[in-house]
Amino acid sequence: MKGDTRRVLNSKILHGLRVREVMNREPPTVSPDTPLEDLFERLLTQAEDFLLVVDEKKRLLGVITESDVLQALHPHVPGTVVGSLWKETRKAAARIAREIMSPNPITATPDMTIYQALNLMRVHKVRRLPVVKGRRLVGQLSVKNILEIHKFVR
Repeated sequence: MKGDTRRVLNSKILHGLRVREVMNREPPTVSPDTPLEDLFERLLTQAEDFLLVVDEKKRLLGVITESDVLQALHPHVPGTVVGSLWKETRKAAARIAREIMSPNPITATPDMTIYQALNLMRVHKVRRLPVVKGRRLVGQLSVKNILEIHKFVR
């Protein structure tokens, strides 16, 4: 019985909660002109393993991961570890955020349900989604944010 109750409760949470209720409202951001060394330092000193690239109006331009910065710093790392040959070559010459970032990331909206966001993560094989309203970044949702919900329903 306890398992059935938990399953029903979890289903209601996933279908009832909205992304805006769970998302991180202050995700790590950088400008498109941020130098490679600054990206490296930020990734070393923050908890998250990514940076969202935004313009002066907070419009989302792209995402940078630890693997992207690693590829720019060490172009000899095999592409099978961090990406395709094209990405390897492009990132090896990169010196600023706009040259390293992956543009047009998959995004969520604040009004999506947690279930819809999880489905996007599953389909696109990502662990986090920038949250945008129009093109403006308003937050970020990760698997960890969703897992944190469950500590309140255990």
